[in-house]
Amino acid sequence: MSATRPCLLVDTIPAEVVVSIFRQCDSLHEVWALMLTCTRLHHVWLTNAPSIVDILGPQVIPAFDLALMAVRATTLVHDNLDDGLLPPEIDLSDLAARAGRMPDATEFQEMLDLHHLVSCVEVRYCHVTLPEHYVWEQNNCERWPEDRIPPPPTGTPEEPGEGMRVWRERFHGAAYITLIMGAVFCRAYQQPFFPSTAPSSPDGNEMEDSRRELLELMRKAVNSQSWCNPLEIKERERDYLRRFPIFDLTDELGEHSNIFRPFIEWFMGLALDQLQNGPPRSSRDLLRDDVKAVTQFENPAENVTMPGTSSDWPESGLFTQWFTGGTDAQGEAILWLTMQSIHMFEFIHTCIVNGDGTRGQGRCAVRKPHELAFSGKVRTARVVLFGVFAAEEIEMPGDYSDSADHQLLADPAIPHKLKEPFRQEEYLSASPPILDLPLMLQGLYQRSGIANRNHGEKMPPPPLQLFTFILKHHFYLQFNQRMFYTFIKDVSKYHWFRNRATIFSNGPENAPNRQWFDCTNGSEWLIEYKPPLLTWQAPFSWEELNPRTWDLEEGWSHY
Repeated sequence: MSATRPCLLVDTIPAEVVVSIFRQCDSLHEVWALMLTCTRLHHVWLTNAPSIVDILGPQVIPAFDLALMAVRATTLVHDNLDDGLLPPEIDLSDLAARAGRMPDATEFQEMLDLHHLVSCVEVRYCHVTLPEHYVWEQNNCERWPEDRIPPPPTGTPEEPGEGMRVWRERFHGAAYITLIMGAVFCRAYQQPFFPSTAPSSPDGNEMEDSRRELLELMRKAVNSQSWCNPLEIKERERDYLRRFPIFDLTDELGEHSNIFRPFIEWFMGLALDQLQNGPPRSSRDLLRDDVKAVTQFENPAENVTMPGTSSDWPESGLFTQWFTGGTDAQGEAILWLTMQSIHMFEFIHTCIVNGDGTRGQGRCAVRKPHELAFSGKVRTARVVLFGVFAAEEIEMPGDYSDSADHQLLADPAIPHKLKEPFRQEEYLSASPPILDLPLMLQGLYQRSGIANRNHGEKMPPPPLQLFTFILKHHFYLQFNQRMFYTFIKDVSKYHWFRNRATIFSNGPENAPNRQWFDCTNGSEWLIEYKPPLLTWQAPFSWEELNPRTWDLEEGWSHY
């Protein structure tokens, strides 16, 4: 956008008066119309955007502060990777608007791009014509509650009593949290693939050889579009990766705390702040007698063993009975936000495919890649998705309502120094744009010899270690032991959890006829923590899939 026309009358108005006029705008449309009137107004907007956005921003962008933090964290990662540098350590306390830095015009535009992305995700979440993955839910167990009024995407897919504004604030906030998570943990996941900056050591050459071998394995895997070609990680490379705490998947060395605690402290503070300052909440914990009184415990699929049965629950007390960081209400707020974050980052992944239609970054190949291009105007947003941990640009339709029937497209944000053809040795010495961390994590989880079974059942696959840490150390909880069952899709507990549609609703009071798992804070998927009994089990066959993603489109992705 640019304004080129001068206006002599406007030139005589003091900037403070023009800023005051901008601050009276009720919509972005009014701001853009005013800004593009003449060069003077355009200049005032560019130089005074922070004070204007202070008023307008929260009106047009739900979860404004989290959107700003997501933009700033994403920018830090993209800028470093663009320069060929390891992503920085991110102090979240420095990124919020309350730290004294309102967004400038450039940041505000990036916030609008992210808002557009989350709006596209919201449309896909609220629209009944979702991708073919959800046909079973739509036709059989009613993924969306039957009593929603009005139907999506106009109205909330949850209880009508709370309203779409509150629901949208909660939904968008969870989406921005997952984007913040992706940026914050990008450094930890990418660090093994950058040349070491530490002083040379006796085993330095061996570590560098392992790093190069891992990059070479990924290069071959990316260049081979055969989905039946698993990433085989040798023992030397596995031991190299385990020097980095994030790749010690079972935390045998006990260093996960150093990686996770700074973020968790911020995350818990955010949950408590939302509890204190957000709309009044009603409990979602089914163990409360007052909740049981208004909830019908109906299992829509009686032939399916669902988690959260009474045998799994404590005999007395809430699921927060082991929470030591505050009151039951505070523990419930943190637990609810934790489960929302898991649900959200998984759902976002279902909305995105690679722009060229190939497999990679944990995404399925597309049967008809020539049909991916958008027909009209498009927008892009820069992201670092949790679970992918790479700098990417997401292409979206200009009208976010068009995303109901169209996947969003992801492309790597290629560093400037790598945009020209480069030799193999140059590739091995830099963070490549094709760094496929989901593939690497899948290789570690299934084929490396690192424990992947607990009491004989599949352990949570990466990158869920962040959430297992929160559950264990703050609630003395863990995922249901059969959560990641992968043999029959319709009885996969994680499949049910990922496909639920009511985890953002406030409580059952306004919708007493809901099915029982529609009225909880996610605790029905959890059980009391048990000391681990770890083993490793090789895949039954080369095509055994990741329990997080195996059910998306059978036969098209090996991770």
